[in-house]
Amino acid sequence: MGRRSEREVAFRLIFERLFNEGADFLTGVKLLEEEDNAKYDSGFAKEVLEGVTQNLGVIEQQIKDNLVGYKFERIYKIDLSLLILAIYEIKYQNTDPKIVINEVVELGKKFSTDKSPAFINGILSKIING
Repeated sequence: MGRRSEREVAFRLIFERLFNEGADFLTGVKLLEEEDNAKYDSGFAKEVLEGVTQNLGVIEQQIKDNLVGYKFERIYKIDLSLLILAIYEIKYQNTDPKIVINEVVELGKKFSTDKSPAFINGILSKIING
């Protein structure tokens, strides 16, 4: 499974975790490995999920600090999941921000509302450009 596919897996597991507080991110990764071990290389997704678990409070605070006209609690869970994923990759894995933003905006187009890509792009641009 390529980086793009594993990024989507990580996004889906983050999204699931937002609805099930206290759930272990890595349980989802283990289930995927058991389903189809030959196709699934969990290295990237597992690394992202472990990092998000360790840094979730800091990542959420970065989102809160860069919201204008929105309340954190009102952000769509899909958009919040994508923001968490992107911030982790940019800040903690030093992935090229342009690549990350492009990927999460595309996931936003696929899974969220028409307004989500602009919202996600705006928040991430503020965080990157500080």
